[in-house]
Amino acid sequence: MSHTTIKQPGDRLGLIDRLNSAASDSEPREYIFPFLWMHGEPQETIKEEIDAIYRANIREFCLESRTHEDFCRDKWWDDVGFILRYAKERGMRVWLLDDKFFPTGYANAYVNDHPELRRVELRMEYRDFAGPRTSTGMRRATLAEGETYVTVTAYKRDVDSGEITGEWIDLTETVKALAPGRETFYWDVPEGEWRIFYVIRTTRAPGRPEYIDMLSAESCKAMIYGVYQPHYDHFKEYFGNTFAGFFSDEPCFANDFGDYYSILGKIRMMIPYRDDICALIADRINRSGAEARLTSEEVRVRLPELFKTRAGGEQRMLRWAYMDVVSQLYRDNFSSLLGNWSREHGVQYIGHIIEDNNTHQRLGHGPGHYFRAIGPQDMAGIDIVLNQYIPGMTELYHSTVGGFGYDLDPEFFNYLLPALPSSLARLNPAMDGRAMCEIFGAFGWAEGVPSMKKMLDHMLAWGINHFVPHAFSPKFPDPDCPPHFYGRGNIAQAGAFGDLMRYMSRLSHVLSGGNYIADFAALYNAEAEWCGGRCETLQRTAKIIDRAHVAYDIVWEDILDEFDVRNGRTHVRGREYSALIVPESPYLPPELLAKLEKLSEAGLKVVVHGNTPPKNAENSAETNFKCYSDEQLPGFLLKNVSENGYIRLSKAAPLLKAYKKTDAVSGGNAELIFLCSDDDFRETRVTMTLSDDRPRRFYDAWDNAFYTPRQCGRELEVLLPPAGAIVIVTDDRPARAYDYRDGLSRPAGFECETVTVIAPDGTFRTADLRPGQDVTEQPGFENFHGTIRYEGTVNIAEGDRLLRISEVGEIVTALLDGFDLGTKLERDCAFDVSGFAPGNHRLTLNVVNNPAHMISDPFSAFMPISRSGLVGEIRLEGTRNE
Repeated sequence: MSHTTIKQPGDRLGLIDRLNSAASDSEPREYIFPFLWMHGEPQETIKEEIDAIYRANIREFCLESRTHEDFCRDKWWDDVGFILRYAKERGMRVWLLDDKFFPTGYANAYVNDHPELRRVELRMEYRDFAGPRTSTGMRRATLAEGETYVTVTAYKRDVDSGEITGEWIDLTETVKALAPGRETFYWDVPEGEWRIFYVIRTTRAPGRPEYIDMLSAESCKAMIYGVYQPHYDHFKEYFGNTFAGFFSDEPCFANDFGDYYSILGKIRMMIPYRDDICALIADRINRSGAEARLTSEEVRVRLPELFKTRAGGEQRMLRWAYMDVVSQLYRDNFSSLLGNWSREHGVQYIGHIIEDNNTHQRLGHGPGHYFRAIGPQDMAGIDIVLNQYIPGMTELYHSTVGGFGYDLDPEFFNYLLPALPSSLARLNPAMDGRAMCEIFGAFGWAEGVPSMKKMLDHMLAWGINHFVPHAFSPKFPDPDCPPHFYGRGNIAQAGAFGDLMRYMSRLSHVLSGGNYIADFAALYNAEAEWCGGRCETLQRTAKIIDRAHVAYDIVWEDILDEFDVRNGRTHVRGREYSALIVPESPYLPPELLAKLEKLSEAGLKVVVHGNTPPKNAENSAETNFKCYSDEQLPGFLLKNVSENGYIRLSKAAPLLKAYKKTDAVSGGNAELIFLCSDDDFRETRVTMTLSDDRPRRFYDAWDNAFYTPRQCGRELEVLLPPAGAIVIVTDDRPARAYDYRDGLSRPAGFECETVTVIAPDGTFRTADLRPGQDVTEQPGFENFHGTIRYEGTVNIAEGDRLLRISEVGEIVTALLDGFDLGTKLERDCAFDVSGFAPGNHRLTLNVVNNPAHMISDPFSAFMPISRSGLVGEIRLEGTRNE
């Protein structure tokens, strides 16, 4: 079944109209749907939490089911019915996380009552013997109840490496023929050292036997029987209106838990299996353009090669074909099943997998192939959790509370992870550009709203435009993956979080429109890892391209057949590219290589990022694609990029991110660029060369204000503070001058008269504190979280335009004579005071510090905790220095 295309409101708006509608706050907030933890609380408590979501400028939310003890029982149906009725009353929509246990795939324990649906796997044991020996007795591997031998194969071992060779003997029938109760069989061991592999079919997988089988269509239907259909039966009148759809959270093959690196050949790893897998593998190899032809029986005998490494193209092809087959079965049996069922019932199907450190292309916690697993959904999705993105950490592996014992690769999380969903959303017409990120969860209470904004800006700059903030919880303090955004009224940053949600909604709406012009395609090279051998992961290529400030999409083998090369450029699904970049891959399957060679012959530039071109996985035949090293690739990109696909800067700014769009509406010619800085410590000051000399304006979505920048023809001066962000848009209407932070400056002479500390519950007391102090370093305030209010006077002189604070920890709202100047998140921030007459004015600064000072949690140990209060100097700034 094809997708039902679900258009966003205002889809036909031009970029400028879309931006103006976002700035007016008139657009619906359908871009945000946070998790709401469900524990079976009283419905009045649930109502209070929904009201908190509404006050945070959010109109949708997703029910977290795993925390509710009575999922799909009477209390659950009663609670969800109440929530749907109340959401409808408030004009809100509700999503549902689609299983009782994590990850999605337990089908609410449906498999426990239907053991025939348990997942089938292969496990392997081996024994070593030396020959020659005649009629040697050998004890066969023990089978548990219900287990059977698939193959028993003896492989000769290489005396130098110890690895298995291509010489084998099939002992399966000998072992299977043993009479009941007989455990010993006899074999004439040939000369040399041999390893006997027992490959055993089992449904007795340890750890999670009740998990569904992604290779079985019938087993995957347990999700429908156990979760989806019961919800439709109870609440069908809400489907397609108040009830928006289902969210799958990190479904996977589940054959191996606790590891990012579940790659064929891993010691003692079981692998997914179904009884016709050998025939499917043989057929896949035979259709791949391979020279050798395999039968199902030949594949069966060689199944041990999926567990143990040996040299040779036959094994590379076997491993590639296995992964190719199982990743397609995952797509067809699971993702397509749930996507099609949802759309047939008027709702959407969304979610994400575990992508971490390239798990997206592996077994275990992965689905084998990101684009196949996510493609049948209505949005492309990822998550960023567990300290995976730390502002300022862009080069070196870093620690985390999670990660299965591994440090995290910042190249992956900074440069590849967000490019996966944004590329898929652009290349899958049915998704209509919808790219989603589950965000903020399990970073700990140290992740205050300023840290959230930095992470959000980073994702927006990759083209992510739908978000699932993680999470609202009716418990406080709830140790389950903090931070939580309301905390039963105990989180003083809740108001600023609501401001952040309005900012998120504005920019999501703005960046959902228009045409993202990418001149380059980068190949998703999961097949290189499947074939074995060392391969350069795609994130290295993604980092080089991104830091060159050129736009690109990630493409995958399945759509290469659709590439239409004309005049040296290729066209596919409404996109157009001047070159295809292949990350260094020692081996690729012949079918994929043939596609790349065909594109090259048609005139498309197909190049390799690396030192050597890929070889044919079957026969090691060499190819002659041109290679570019890390140092050479940027030059190739800049030589082949179009004017619209490139951000031209006066100097290197590797931590400056840009997301550029042009108008997609017929007759429109506006241009919009979202800029953000990943530099958490230094300002970024560069000159940008524009594509034309039309006037531009800056739009600050946080202040919801337009500014006039310094522009001379095509040259535009850009200044971003640390972790700053701005929108550049084609527009000639007058606006206030942009703050370039180079005006005449003098101390404000702030005379602070009182300092009041205010707890989240509103209780307050004056304190013997003063500006310049870190409040939580003072005796008696070590665990304080709330508002620190500074009240006093400043003297504004003629020409003063800005009141600047050099450091604040961590959110500040300024009032001058009771007039609200706004709320700022930056450590170094400024407020516009140009409308005030010279003279003395009453200044009130309400500073909200980080909640981690009050609440201790293990996640926060991996985040820097900001200082508290008015720490820096207050200055007044006038006109620009000349």
